[in-house]
Amino acid sequence: MYILSLYDNHEYYLTENVVVMPISKDTLFSKETRFIYNKFKSMLNSKNNFDFILFFMKYMTKYMGKQILNKISSLQLDVIQAEQELAGSILANNKDLFSIPIFYDIHGIWQEELVANNKIKYNSNKYKNIIQLEEFIINSMTSVFVVSEEMKTYVTNNYLINNKNIYVIPNAAFSRISDRSFEKFASKVCYAGSVTYREDMNLLLKSYQYIGSNRQNTQFYLSNKGDALKDVKSYANKLNLKLDYFWFENFDEFYPFLSKCHVGTIPALKHRWRQMATPAKLYDYLSVGVPVISVDIGSSWCDIIKKNDVGLLTSNDPIEFGDAVIYLLDNPDLIYKFGNNAIKLVKTKLNYKNSAENLIKIYKKL
Repeated sequence: MYILSLYDNHEYYLTENVVVMPISKDTLFSKETRFIYNKFKSMLNSKNNFDFILFFMKYMTKYMGKQILNKISSLQLDVIQAEQELAGSILANNKDLFSIPIFYDIHGIWQEELVANNKIKYNSNKYKNIIQLEEFIINSMTSVFVVSEEMKTYVTNNYLINNKNIYVIPNAAFSRISDRSFEKFASKVCYAGSVTYREDMNLLLKSYQYIGSNRQNTQFYLSNKGDALKDVKSYANKLNLKLDYFWFENFDEFYPFLSKCHVGTIPALKHRWRQMATPAKLYDYLSVGVPVISVDIGSSWCDIIKKNDVGLLTSNDPIEFGDAVIYLLDNPDLIYKFGNNAIKLVKTKLNYKNSAENLIKIYKKL
């Protein structure tokens, strides 16, 4: 079975049955179209030029679909799968050009992400316009994949759709290390996600301040990327926090760095988007055996932490969050236990091989 996956720059899995072939914008489009595409991507999560973004989705994607067809006409494809709205719009606007099943993969609900980032208002015209776009894409597809039961419920209850083929394919990870070694002294606390307004960065920084005042020699690492980074750095300075900022473009550098950390943090805010969308950083932590401290927002991804003994859940109180971090740092036996539980969980359940097998069953069924 040969699958074309559009606009997914993540790593890809290979099995005996599936080959996923990413085709990037650089090989897919002409020079002129690449320029428009790059401009579009730069504005995608911006408050500005919102009308142009929707115009692009509705009309420019028709032209792109024809270019895709020309590029892939020699390939003997069985399935085309699109990730998120841009790729979904291309397939939806050109569905009559493709004689094979087309699938839509939703990792996050766009309008809810923009609300969580304070870029649009709930139930505003922009919010409703995105819903109409999503409805059009979903109704054009053979089937739709979502990452959680919460997201499936949201799509089913909030969109006017006639497509009943909606399947939950949870996020997955690659196991990056074979096991976590025991360390007598633990000190490294990390936040590995993008620094955004949709996460409770104030809680994280206040908890770091509390930890630092109660436990000397603790090292705090924070990713050096995200739209809230400037504000977070300013607030960290006001709190007199000493943070080590990092960012790696290359996975070969990122995961070895992450594996040396002792606690991975998730300062989740309780809003619709986060309750439906599993944090990518959770799977990053699990893949290298880093125990997790997260705010419990009652989502199914929180159950992964709780039910599999890979970390601790807290309220959104900075002191409680900080105490949980200190508890782990002061108990290296627990870091060793949680870390190896995480590695085992990825190896046995939350891995791409299992996801691929589930996808194959659905592809063959449809």
